[in-house]
Amino acid sequence: MKSLRDLLKQEIKELYVVESQWSETLPKMMEAAMQPALKQALEAYSEINDLQMKRLELVVKLSGISSKLETSHSRKGTLKKISRLLKDGVEPQVRDTVLLCMIQKMVHQKMVGYGTARYVAQMLGEKDIACLLEETEDEEKAIDRKLNTIAKDNLDGWTPIRSKSIKPGALIVPFYSNMSWLAD
Repeated sequence: MKSLRDLLKQEIKELYVVESQWSETLPKMMEAAMQPALKQALEAYSEINDLQMKRLELVVKLSGISSKLETSHSRKGTLKKISRLLKDGVEPQVRDTVLLCMIQKMVHQKMVGYGTARYVAQMLGEKDIACLLEETEDEEKAIDRKLNTIAKDNLDGWTPIRSKSIKPGALIVPFYSNMSWLAD
């Protein structure tokens, strides 16, 4: 990578790969989610993701990127963890909590990618590309806020476990033995 234009193209390529992988993973997560609010949020996110893919295809075209796109290894790990979670027999509340955590990690990575690409596009005077990227970045931020609300509601029902070796007021989430999907 030698220039800002190279950086912009690299970010756009990675975002394209991530969005493509995300499109394949979202239906599996919708099926695995137990909480109705989470299922609804994932259904809405799936529709938004389809629009984001179309927008990103336009960005790819406007930026002159070839249609050959490599796999993103940095974000693929999160998608693998989600797939493993869906195969394991995890308690419904734990599954939803972990799904929320993994989804938010991906959303945060996407926000950073879109934000970086948007900023670089602005620096290069690529206003159309910057506007398209900003629209998606704003959608990801709104999704993140919605997921935060669902996560809080999901965790509000948990009974905290207190330990004498932990400072007073600290919350310890129960350890569940079947969490092999967390290992890489």
